[in-house]
Order: sequence, then C-alpha cells, then structure tokens
Amino acid sequence: MKIGIIGAGPRGILLLDSLKRHLPTEQTVQVEWFDAAPTGGNVWDPRQDLHLIMNSPAQLVTLFNDYRSDEVTGPTFYQWTQLAEATDFINQTGLHTELVDICHHLQPNDYAPRALFGAYAQWVTAQIEAKLPANLTVTRHHTNVVTAIPTDQQTTLKTADHQQVVVDQVVLSTGNTPNQLSRDETSLRDYANQHQLTYVAPTLPATANFDAIQPNEPILIRGLGLSFFDYLARLTSSRGGQFVRQANGQLEYQPSGREPQIIAGSRRGVPYYPKPINQEQMGEQPHFYFLNDETVTQNIVHGQLSGSKFIELLRAEIELRYYQLLLADRYPDVDLQAFTQGFVATADRNHFLNDTPIQADERLNWEQVLNPVAGTKITTTAAYQQTLLQWMDQIMVDAALGSKHAPLTGALSLVIELRPFLQHLVVTGKFAPDDYIHSFLQQFNATSGFLTAGPPLIRYQQLAALMRAGIVTILGPQLRVVGAQGHFMAFSHFYPQEPVAVDAVLEARVPATNLAHSASPILQNLAEQGLVRPARYPLADGTTYTSGAIDVQFTTYQAIKADGQLNSTLFVWGLPLSGKEWMTTALPHPLAHDHNFGVADQIATTLFPTS
Repeated sequence: MKIGIIGAGPRGILLLDSLKRHLPTEQTVQVEWFDAAPTGGNVWDPRQDLHLIMNSPAQLVTLFNDYRSDEVTGPTFYQWTQLAEATDFINQTGLHTELVDICHHLQPNDYAPRALFGAYAQWVTAQIEAKLPANLTVTRHHTNVVTAIPTDQQTTLKTADHQQVVVDQVVLSTGNTPNQLSRDETSLRDYANQHQLTYVAPTLPATANFDAIQPNEPILIRGLGLSFFDYLARLTSSRGGQFVRQANGQLEYQPSGREPQIIAGSRRGVPYYPKPINQEQMGEQPHFYFLNDETVTQNIVHGQLSGSKFIELLRAEIELRYYQLLLADRYPDVDLQAFTQGFVATADRNHFLNDTPIQADERLNWEQVLNPVAGTKITTTAAYQQTLLQWMDQIMVDAALGSKHAPLTGALSLVIELRPFLQHLVVTGKFAPDDYIHSFLQQFNATSGFLTAGPPLIRYQQLAALMRAGIVTILGPQLRVVGAQGHFMAFSHFYPQEPVAVDAVLEARVPATNLAHSASPILQNLAEQGLVRPARYPLADGTTYTSGAIDVQFTTYQAIKADGQLNSTLFVWGLPLSGKEWMTTALPHPLAHDHNFGVADQIATTLFPTS
C-alpha cells in the first residue's frame, strides 16, 4: 500500500507515528510525505524570528501519543528542552544557537519561541523515522501537492515541482492556507496599489512582509487577537527595542528608534484577555460540576443537547470556578466545600449568592466580561487609552495571581480544560444543526477566542508598556478603515471626528479556513472535482448553513464527496475541518486523552483494519 500524507505539520507527524504503531507486520507500506514547509510546518519553522512565542506553557504540549495512557510515551516539549539530546540536535542541524541558551533557561510554564517547538517537532520526527519497521518506508517530498487525480482505486498526486506520485490512499492534514481576499480586503489592496501604499493581507505572522514599514511611520494594525501581539513583537523587540522591568514590577519600553507609530483597533476595540500564569500540572484532571457526562445525559432531549442548555451549563461552570477562586482569595473563612455543594444544588444561584459575603460589585457580570468597555463614555482617542489601560491593569493583576488563584482569568481558562469534553460533544453529534450553528459556533465559539485564547500575561504587560511609551495607540470599538485623499483613514465608529491617516494597513489575523474561498491549489482542485464538499447543516427555518469546513464522516475521517458518497481513498483532519470540528489548531496536551491523538489512531486503524 502507498499512502500520501499532504502536510508535514504536527498532525502529519502524529499520523506517521500512528501508522508506524498500527501497521500489521505482514503488510508493506510506502509513505509519500509532501510539504514545501519545513518538517513541523510553517507555523513552527525553527528558523523564524525568536520573538514569536507559543501560546501554551512549555510543559503542556507534546507530540508523543499518550491517548488513553496514564504516563507519557516520550518526552514532552519541556522535558525535551532539558535533555542533552535537545542541545545536540540544535547544534547538529545548524539552527539558531540562541535556542540552546533558551533551553537552559526555560521554565515549565514559560512560553517558548515557536522556533524551539519547531526544533522539537523535527527531533520527534527523526525519532519516529529512526525506529521505522522494515515494512514501512517514508519518502519526504519538499514540495506542495497541487492536484489529486483519482484513477480507478488509486490517486495521482501532482506537485508544484511537476512530480507525479501514484498512491492508494491520501491523508490531507494541511495547516493554514491562503484565501481569496474578501470584497473589503480587495478594495483596500487595490487602493494601496493605486496610491503606492502598503497593504498586508491576512497571513501567518512569521511570513508577513514588513520591509516597507519605515521608522516612525504611522501604520494601522487591524485586529487585536494573537496575530496583533505577534506583529507588535516583530515591529518593536525584533527592531531592537527593549522591555525593562521596573522596581514596581511594571514593564517600561526603551525604543530603538526603528519602530513605526502603531495605531490599532478592531470591532470590539479591546485586546483578547490574557492567559493567567499557569499553575496546572501535566495530567491534572479537574472535576466539572455542570458540564460532564452525567449532566449532559440528564439534559438530552430527543438525543440532543439544546444550545441554550449548553450555554447555561457552561456559564454555570465558569461562574462556580470564579466564585470558588474569589472566596479563596478574599474570604478565606468561607467553607468552600459547603459553598460548592450549595451552588450546584440551588435552583436560583442569584438568591443563593445573597446569603454569602460576596458583594454586589464582585458578582460575575457577563455583559461586562464580554464587552469590558460597554457603557463607557468615549469622546477622544486619548481618553480611550486611559480607559483601556485602567481595565488592562485590573486584568493583569488578576492574571498574575495564576490559574488556580485568579478569579476571572482563572475561571475563563476553564474552557481550555474543557476542550476534550467539548470536542467530544461536537464529534458525537450532541447538538442539533440549529443549536450547533447558532449557540456553539456563533455564540460560544465567537466569544471563546476573546475570553480564553489570548496571549500570555507577558504580552499584555508589553502592550501596556508600548501604550504608555506612545508607540501604540488603540482606537475605540467598531473600527472603520477607508481609502481617502491618497491615504488610509481609520477611525472608531463612536468618534469619527478623530480620523487617523496612515499609509500602511496590516491585517492581524491568519486566513480562516473556508473551502469555498480557499486559494490553496489542492483544496480548490479537490472541490472542483467534487472529491470533497463543504459541511452543510439544514436549519429549522428551511435554509442551509454552509460551513467553510470540509465535510467528513467522523467515525473514519474520510471525506464526503459532492454527491454525498463517502470518498474511501481520502482522509481529512486538522485545520480543513475548522467549522465542523472545534479547536483544530491546538497542539496536543500530555496526559489529557487529547483529541488529536485519538484521531491519528482512528485514521491509522481505518487504513489498517486488521491491526
């Protein structure tokens, strides 16, 4: 059997390992592995800017499959950095020598450079390939597949460098791929071309081209999520600026003089919440009181969980964690066990809280959490900086307490702990289409990124320092960007009388997965041939919601063709399923029964049904 793996990122590595472990001794398999990116993928390129850091603590990521195991099956990322093998590998492969020094100083809860994780990914791959059985061989093709042409029971894969490789089965595990520009993006790009301005379309932060950005030049960054913080690093620290910790613990920024004048904004006008300092240990299994198998089973109606009930249970879970942490921090004399039992049992949580020492202004206010500047009178950009910094200072104090002590950010981080359970709800079809679209995707997923997928605390501290240094200015909510008078004009919808003129717009976001608008040659080719189709959901009002994800059968991860038939020779997983699965970008966590490991095994056992 010949298997083509398209994509050499983390999921491609996981799949190769699963193929090795599940391959029957009597079967011979040749793997053809394609990706123009380095092994580990573009996001984790070990030669990228070292100022770009991961968004998970070093001790909480791994590429060694421990699915349903009580112990790790190989060194986690952090464990590897502490081994002599890490230093030897970095030196032998000619990577940044600074990575060795970073290994020596890295702490378990530090956020390491992505380049260092890329080195780990390559080392893990080398370990897998060094232990391949004689009946499994791998050929690595450093090029991208552009077309896949089915012929009889096989598929001919054609690459960008004009190779043609015939395989029996294909596994698509591509990462972030470009999209065709939206109407708004196209308009801004065209305006930039007409007036010799700079427009950077959505792309990976490491590959965005900032060569045209000059020192002291006013520029606009649109978006306040993770890519925004990456762009800040590239335009400040990577240009020679220094952050210095003051005696009061606050960071101060010392400019290099090469920074642009950064104006930023977004629809919400508030940067993503920071992550609290991690205090969880590898393998910890928290107890959930409202979202667990028992409560979900109790609330299943006609085989499914309603979206409103899901949101209710999720909020109750977060509220309970918030009040547990709040009481432990401010009211240590309160019996937490009794409080927890009462909170879980009560039918009226507000009434229950009235009988506790928790003050009215300490109650968890969801409207304020979701929109921290709502109700704030905003009249000028300068005033908004003070409003935002005051809120950021409060959130940073909270996050600095750590995930087991910070009432707000510690409670919000519970969503990360719930990830395996939420993924299970999605793939097992616990939501009706309407509830999945309206409650899970459009209500929960749309806000969970803002609340829980933000940057490490250090990035927030750096942002505050840049704002106080006058390097960064954040515009108010409802950012508008238009081309006018030979420039880009940016302003908040709430005070349009203060427009800012810039000659560069940087879209701070990676392209969202969208099969219909993908600019990836292989995804376009598969769709044009009807070998894949977008995931569609029939809604109660008679309409159909079309997701940007590729449709698959979850029991095998085989693609579903345009005619509704199963594509028995094409498997798809990872980012192409964003919108059908949840959290398709996350790296595997050790000792967490991680979904990524389970899917890799599922595909391997489908390919080798006798294993």
